[in-house]
Amino acid sequence: MFARLGRLLDNYLPEIANGVGGLTLTVAGLSGLNPWEDGWVKVASSAPGITFMVGAALVLVGVVATIKRTQAVAPLHDKLSKFRSMVERLAGLHYELCSNTLARISRETFGYGNTERITVYRHRGGNAFQVMGRHSEDPEHKRRGRPIYPADQGVLGRAWRRRIATAELPDPKEDPDEYYRALEEWGICREVAEKFTMKSRSLVACTIQEPKGIDPVAVVVVESTKLGILDKDEVVDAMHGSDGDLLYEFFEMMDFLEPDAEYPWEQGF
Repeated sequence: MFARLGRLLDNYLPEIANGVGGLTLTVAGLSGLNPWEDGWVKVASSAPGITFMVGAALVLVGVVATIKRTQAVAPLHDKLSKFRSMVERLAGLHYELCSNTLARISRETFGYGNTERITVYRHRGGNAFQVMGRHSEDPEHKRRGRPIYPADQGVLGRAWRRRIATAELPDPKEDPDEYYRALEEWGICREVAEKFTMKSRSLVACTIQEPKGIDPVAVVVVESTKLGILDKDEVVDAMHGSDGDLLYEFFEMMDFLEPDAEYPWEQGF
């Protein structure tokens, strides 16, 4: 009991002292103290006067304790800020390394050029995917864009449920209305689609499986602004073969660097 009381005082001394002191001062004030007429000696020797002094002392203790706590916590805030900065740098390093792995797959396995892009997404539970890496020979298409994507939209969501998904869309330059209407059929509204960094016409999405081939661990989406370049079977063979194994091994080895979408400072990452 005494140990629990000691911990309580240690953790909440400023709040307790300020609260009890303020209440005591209020009680003393309601008792009709008037040191200017009655004299300080008489007031100090009376019950209301003693109550007043006890309250004032408690408030003073609370103020001093608050100042000491603030001084003690300040270095911790600095350390926390540095830790958050370090976590953000590590998350950026993970993204860069994953993107480099995708660049090798894009160039050596598929031979893709400026009109193609390859992105890998990790499922984050609930209804969200997080971008782990992305590569395109076109710097504009390579831009990261949104860090979080809904799990129920586009080929990404369908591939997670069915393991494979493909789509071919109208030309957004020749018939933008038809292009956006087609995307709406995939659950993507026009307002969102208009902000795409890459308006693709051909897409192939395929899951990466864990070694036993039972559970998916991520989805790779390959897309192109042209038709006739992507080969679904080639993408599936690669992701269910050595290239998929390479990405899975990357996630396993770099798990300690992997960004966590639940960190509030990661949301803008």
